[in-house]
Parts: sequence; C-alpha cells; structure tokens
Amino acid sequence: VWENKMGETRYGYYMKNFKQTDGNYYVANGWSEVIDTTIPFVNYPGWIFKFDQNGDSIWFRDYHHFNNMYANNYLFDVSETSDKGYIGIGQSNEAFTQSNMWVIKLDSMGCDTPGCINTVIDEGLVVNGEGLRVWPNPARERFFVLPPPAPPAGGRKTVALYNWQGVKVKEVDVPEGAESVEVDVSGYEKGLYFLQYIHSGKVSGPVKVVVQ
Repeated sequence: VWENKMGETRYGYYMKNFKQTDGNYYVANGWSEVIDTTIPFVNYPGWIFKFDQNGDSIWFRDYHHFNNMYANNYLFDVSETSDKGYIGIGQSNEAFTQSNMWVIKLDSMGCDTPGCINTVIDEGLVVNGEGLRVWPNPARERFFVLPPPAPPAGGRKTVALYNWQGVKVKEVDVPEGAESVEVDVSGYEKGLYFLQYIHSGKVSGPVKVVVQ
C-alpha cells in the first residue's frame, strides 16, 4: 500500500514493535545508535515515532534516561493510555554497568515533561508551543534565546537555566527591547538542561537544551 523511510539516517536503527492506536494512528518504538565523530560520542537513545495510516509523520522523539558515552536506553514496547498519552517500557544503563528497568509516561505529543519541545526546525532552531526559541540546540559553548513574539513592554525579563535535577544553574537578565539574549554554557557539564523565560512572574517554557 505504501513504503516510507522514517527518521533521520543514523549508524543503527532497531525497531522493536509497532501497533495501531485509536484514530487510525500508529506508534513504533525501538532504539538507535547515535555517533558524533567530532567528540567522539556514542550512545543509544530509545525512540518513539507516531504516524498516520498513510505513513506520514506526526512526531518523532528520542528518549534518554542516561545520556552519556555508551549509555543504553532500549524501548521494548509502547502503549496508548486512557488520557491519550503513551507509556513506554524498556531498560537503561550507563556505560558498562548493570541495567535498570525503565518506564516513561508521555503526553499525547510524546513529551515526558510539561511544555517540552513541539517543533524542531532543520537549522537547529527549537521552538516550544509558546513561541520561545533556542538556537543552536544542541549547544557547545553558548546558545541564543529568542523571546516569544511581541512580548509586552516593561517588567523584569530573565532567562533561567536548570539542570536535569531541577537545580537552577544560571540566570540571565534580558535587556528591554533585546531581540535575543546569549547564554554562555562553556565549562558546563554535558547533558540535558531546561530553560525558562520569565517576564514579570509569567513563565514560558520549559524548553529542553542539550549541552555537548
């Protein structure tokens, strides 16, 4: 009926399972081998891909419990839940260590944290549902935050960065009228961070930011 290639090209892709969900959608899951030859860096993220009955992409996301060299994150199965989200099961371990059971609960967009990234643009510009933009992502020494379109004037504006444990590691004031703000992460540990844009107490985000 149709044949499609799905997902970006990687060194290894492994599809463990796929199934039909309500509304004539399908979800597939598995894991892949990601190699960055410039670092070098190798690990295995789990992935889930949702597509329609014509094979057209709805969303695709990688998932890590451990995100360091030679970490393994295997997703063996995924099922739709009563709230129209998903639950995935598998196993995860850091390099050359024993494995743990791994369970992740996702919303209908495949997000494992509230307000996670909804759109990824080819140039590395990441946009969340509130229009908060981050580029480049993943970042090495610095990245730029573009505030939501047409923010109201006045009031204090800040960008706050949190590590994966939820501890604030940086806060940057946004000058009035600034089109973007630079966030220096040189010397920071590699891994996953969360970014929020705060204007007069109103929070936009979080956006996931990966520091390489």
